[in-house]
Amino acid sequence: MKHEPYVSVCPTSASVSLLAFLTDAGYPDSTKRSLILESVAAFEENDRAMWV
Repeated sequence: MKHEPYVSVCPTSASVSLLAFLTDAGYPDSTKRSLILESVAAFEENDRAMWV
C-alpha cells in the first residue's frame, strides 16, 4: 500500500490537522470522532513500525 509522503514522514502533524478538523463544530458526533481518532492512532503505529 502506498502512503502519501507527508503522512509517512510526519504522521503526527497529519493527525493534528485531522483532530482540528474533527473537533470543529461541524462534526458533533463524538462517538464517530473517537472511532476515527482510534483508527488514526492505529495507522500511525503501523506506519512507524513499517519505517523503523
